[in-house]
Formats: sequence, C-alpha cells, structure tokens
Amino acid sequence: MNNKMRWLPDVIEQMLAVIPVDQVELRQRLEWHAKDASFKAPEQMTACWNSTANTLNGLLGTDMSQEWQWDIQVIFSGEDDIAKELHGKHS
Repeated sequence: MNNKMRWLPDVIEQMLAVIPVDQVELRQRLEWHAKDASFKAPEQMTACWNSTANTLNGLLGTDMSQEWQWDIQVIFSGEDDIAKELHGKHS
C-alpha cells in the first residue's frame, strides 16, 4: 500500500483525461473540486477528498458498465491492484 499523500487536483486531472467529453456535469463538478482543493489548507484536504467521493458516488452511482468508470475508480482509489481485481469480478 502506498502511504504517500496524493494531491487531489492532480488526481482529478488524471480522471478528467479518461472521462468522455459528453459527461458534462461530471466534468464540471470535478473541475470545481480541483479548483476548490487547490486553495485549501492541508488540514482541509480530507474534507475535499470526501466531497469529491460524494460527487463521484452521486453522479456515477453503482452503474459501472463503462470502462472509463472503472478507470476513474482505479485513479481515485490509488489502489490499482484492488480496483483491477474488482473490475475482473464484475466484467
């Protein structure tokens, strides 16, 4: 497990690279979260991560039928092996 702190705006940038352009609301909300997090103090980062997770859960729900949705899970979780294993079980 990687215990290195990840910078949320960078993680969101990685997610935006795989999200289709027709997912306008999701992209706009994530862009807002990236901008918001970039102005927060380090002690507020947990709240930013939680808020971003809530956005992802609210807009994606449990429908993980598209490859890009799984890619987002891998990027956001930072746990490539676990996410890939879950993906294999749901394919």
